[in-house]
Amino acid sequence: MATEFQRLSTLLSALRMTDMAEIEEAIEPCRLLLASFHPRDMCRSAAVWELGVILFRAFWFTNNIEYVNEAISILRESQLA
Repeated sequence: MATEFQRLSTLLSALRMTDMAEIEEAIEPCRLLLASFHPRDMCRSAAVWELGVILFRAFWFTNNIEYVNEAISILRESQLA
């Protein structure tokens, strides 16, 4: 089982990606990583923010509105938790 630090490091590595193919490949594992955090885990808020940034970056490259909608949804849900 990966530690919170290892999981956050994985997400951070996705933030440094500039190739859209790499970003799209990283989105699903990042979703799974986010789901692996306990809802009350303090590291979860960092993971939410990082996935949100990755999704906004994917939107920026593709203009696929689904990415920005998911980013908004994830960020909004984190505000309610």
